[in-house]
Amino acid sequence: MAIFSMVASKGKLRCIPEIMSTYRKHSGGLTSSALATFQNYHENRIELMNFLNEYHHYKCDKKAQKIIKFHQNNLEGKRVDSLYVSMKNRVKKIIKK
Repeated sequence: MAIFSMVASKGKLRCIPEIMSTYRKHSGGLTSSALATFQNYHENRIELMNFLNEYHHYKCDKKAQKIIKFHQNNLEGKRVDSLYVSMKNRVKKIIKK
């Protein structure tokens, strides 16, 4: 995600109209199997968003803060599905283009 964001900041990107990978989330997956792994996942996402926010000179600070808040809420046990659904729908729209 970090490399994609940094490369995207340098110019236009092109879409490869094929599925190149997949991400499966399930009860036995890394992000949900152990509490420590779950916490590391959200802590790492917060760290990544802070890094990218600074790297891009806070141009998307509102969105970055929203994503950070999502991960903070998950760490505190307050799951925020609406942001996840919103982000998932945006990705679907981008893929369809």
